[in-house]
Amino acid sequence: MGQIVGEYRDAGGRTHGFLYSGGFYTTLDDPLAGSIGTEAFGINNMGQIVRAYFDSSNHQHGFSKPRCRTRRRPAAPPPT
Repeated sequence: MGQIVGEYRDAGGRTHGFLYSGGFYTTLDDPLAGSIGTEAFGINNMGQIVRAYFDSSNHQHGFSKPRCRTRRRPAAPPPT
């Protein structure tokens, strides 16, 4: 089964990266992210996710280490 990464914005406008895998969404938030948040750009065959976050000075930092806070939740059912 494939894996998908991307990003979404919450109601407050903060960006969160996510991983969709095995029917679950996992939110990927870097603990150093400022008010803009964390982005996820791609995933390779080894499961390494290319991400970036913006610090409190709005400087972007790219990384691929598993340093993020995560929250896992089931995917929403498809619309009827």
